Amino acid sequence: MVIDASVWVAALLARDLHHREASRFLKLLVADGTTVSAPALALPEVAGAIARQTDDPGVAARAVSFLRRQDWVHVAALDDALAASAASLAAQQRLRGADAVYLALAIHDTTPLITLDAEMLKRAPEGVRVFTPGGWLAQAQG
Repeated sequence: MVIDASVWVAALLARDLHHREASRFLKLLVADGTTVSAPALALPEVAGAIARQTDDPGVAARAVSFLRRQDWVHVAALDDALAASAASLAAQQRLRGADAVYLALAIHDTTPLITLDAEMLKRAPEGVRVFTPGGWLAQAQG
């Protein structure tokens, strides 16, 4: 599955509104031995979001370093093919460019996208499985 930066940020920041949900979700993936993907774009997105929320660039750098050390997280390159697919999705679904990159990777990998972004949940193309961490947990357990 592809994990959006919103989920990583929520899991890494204890004061985030969705921290418990995101943390529980990621802990379950680790316990199950699940490998996940994120586009390389996730690294600066996570760094920027955490630095803005904490006003501490060191915390942001440590978060990115932590993500890069996780052997169960595959960081996918944003190559020409993925960029072209994301550009098409951005135009067709009226998405922000970064959001389209996550969706394009999920479509390419034929795997669900996990996000806390309401716009991505709403605007994903038909047939693409998009869940919140809690939604994924509910369907996996049900």
